[in-house]
Amino acid sequence: MPGRETKGFGGSGVSSQVGLIVIALLLGLVVPLGVVAYLAAKDPVPRSCSTGVATSTHFEGAVAWSTPGVLWFADGDLSRARRLVDYAPVRPATPASPSPTASATPAPSVAASVSPGASTGPSPSASPTPWPVFEAAAVSADRHMVAFVVSNPPDEPGMISLRVISPLDPPGTTPQEPGSWPWVRDGGVRSDVSILPDGHMLFTVAHKWDPPETDPVLVGVAEASSTVKLDEADPQHKFLQTDHSVWPELKGYKLPPALPKLESRVIAPGGRVAGSLTHFVKTLLVDRALHEIVDGRAGSPDTSVVCAGGDPLETVAFAPDGHTVAVVAGGNTGLLDLNGGHALATLLRGRVLAWRA
Repeated sequence: MPGRETKGFGGSGVSSQVGLIVIALLLGLVVPLGVVAYLAAKDPVPRSCSTGVATSTHFEGAVAWSTPGVLWFADGDLSRARRLVDYAPVRPATPASPSPTASATPAPSVAASVSPGASTGPSPSASPTPWPVFEAAAVSADRHMVAFVVSNPPDEPGMISLRVISPLDPPGTTPQEPGSWPWVRDGGVRSDVSILPDGHMLFTVAHKWDPPETDPVLVGVAEASSTVKLDEADPQHKFLQTDHSVWPELKGYKLPPALPKLESRVIAPGGRVAGSLTHFVKTLLVDRALHEIVDGRAGSPDTSVVCAGGDPLETVAFAPDGHTVAVVAGGNTGLLDLNGGHALATLLRGRVLAWRA
């Protein structure tokens, strides 16, 4: 009987199936990588604010900053800072613990020893009443006056207050108060104060009106010469419409440019602008918020992204050099040079409120 040819699964048939399997596996690896590369090219993620050459923390000028309950001031030397105002609750005395030596853990800045641990925040057993918060501050040109806005001060709970003190005053001096108003907690309003060339103080605060109004913001002018007093005050919308051009204390004053619109914005004397924006990145593989530091010019809508991070970043003041900006991140203030791809470097513990050249 002639032999019967039997066809099995070997030979060229097996090779073909193996080849198809290999091709499928390769496609399974290459296609996702190609999608990621395409999406990254379409919407590139900015560089991290922690990468690059660290920004110099060389300090010049006069600065005011806050830790919980305490307002600090330093002029030219952070290691010689002094407490201007201390509203922190008095705590029971506890035995002092030795501080780590300089060789133990590298200190982030020269100011690390300025803000004591006793003022870093409320203890778990503290009163549920909100702590005082220093919302804003300004330093006069001669550095002899600091104006500040504080919410929920211990002597006026539930209020927001404009106050004035001099770094030349003896320790423990009570600040003077041109005015205070009912405070809107968590109103989303960023308080502000500036000292004009003639010494008047222009301020913006969150205000709880009675009866209620649609504008929760109060703008006013106060003076701090021989007499500290409130001169003018109105809702913000009225100030923007007419008051800024008719109040005699604001002769020659010009409203800051509306552009660029940023979540936090500071303007250097030369017109350079730094601010923060939150950018939401959503792709097949990523869904998160990026907090960006951007650079621009006053009056122009155009900005460029300097760097970004996963945690909130807030620009608060320009350094005297005009190209380094103070950025609050995680309760500390760092410096970021906007030129040359620098990285954020820690300056001090706490929140910088004002910086005067």
